[in-house]
Amino acid sequence: MSAVAAVLAVLTCVGLFVRAYQQAGPSHDEAAGPTGSAAPATPSPSPSPSAAAGAARANAFDPNALSLPPYTITPPAAPGFAFATPAEHRIVLAASSRHAIGRVGYLAPTSPDHPSGDVKHVGRQWAVHTTVTGSPYYALVFVQAGADGTPITCSITLDGKVLSRKSTSGAYGRQVCVG
Repeated sequence: MSAVAAVLAVLTCVGLFVRAYQQAGPSHDEAAGPTGSAAPATPSPSPSPSAAAGAARANAFDPNALSLPPYTITPPAAPGFAFATPAEHRIVLAASSRHAIGRVGYLAPTSPDHPSGDVKHVGRQWAVHTTVTGSPYYALVFVQAGADGTPITCSITLDGKVLSRKSTSGAYGRQVCVG
């Protein structure tokens, strides 16, 4: 009997998860277009190659256009699962050095406004302040020293607490902060 209960629990969780994604996406009316009708069934002339290329770019996958569902299934402290809104956190990604920093790369996949970047010629200090959701790991910062080996320090601070702080060592030394 417990196997049947386990199967029902899994099916319920999957159903709730799918429902959350359906609620986060556009309605069927919005997907049909501004008039609410489907495309005409009559054939139309073939578009020119440049128009086809523009249409391909318009229909291309854009990860920045995606939005997270309003709810996720999260394991609570007690056995089982809970249907909850993901926690939001303030995060600061930073890098600093005594000399100019040539390049900083970062990744914060759940950030709505700064999910990733490759920043060049940032001066001696650089930082990005954003909001992230979910559980660890929230972000990565990549730095690399120049030929002179001047150390570059990267750091990740979450809700005022430093999660990671590392410095490069030697000529062209690399470092990755994870937090």
